[in-house]
Amino acid sequence: MIKRGKPLDKGEINMTILACSLICFLVGRLFSSAPPQQINYFYGFRTKKSMKNQQNWERAQVLFGEVFEKIFRYALMVSIVWFVIDVALLIVGYENILFVSDIYQVLLIVVYQNRECFRYRVIVHPIDNEELMLTTKPRIDL
Repeated sequence: MIKRGKPLDKGEINMTILACSLICFLVGRLFSSAPPQQINYFYGFRTKKSMKNQQNWERAQVLFGEVFEKIFRYALMVSIVWFVIDVALLIVGYENILFVSDIYQVLLIVVYQNRECFRYRVIVHPIDNEELMLTTKPRIDL
C-alpha cells in the first residue's frame, strides 16, 4: 500500500502501470463495443465538436474507443512482459535492475502512445449548412 511520504517500492511502479493499462484497455473495449448513444455531459468522449450534433457524437465515441483500445493493447502487452521480467529479477535478487526496467517501461509506453495518438488527425467537413462530420485521414510523416 502506498502511504503519503513513503517512497514507492520497486515493484509498486510496475503493478501500477499494469493495472492502469488493463483498465484503459477495458475502457477502450467498452467504447468500441457499446459507445454512449445520446449526447450527455457525464459519460463519453466530450469535446465541443463531438457534442455539436448526433453524427459527430457517434463517430467521436467509436473513434475514441478504437484508438484507446489499440494504444493500451500494446501497453498491456509490454506491461505483462515487463511484469514477468520484474518477477524474475525479484526472485534472482537483482532489485537495482528492477527500478531501471520500470523506468524503461514507462518511457516505452509514453513514446508509443504519443506516436499512435498523432498518427491520425481529425478533419471536420461541413455538410448541409451547419452540420459537421468527423473523418480521419492518415497523417503524412515527413
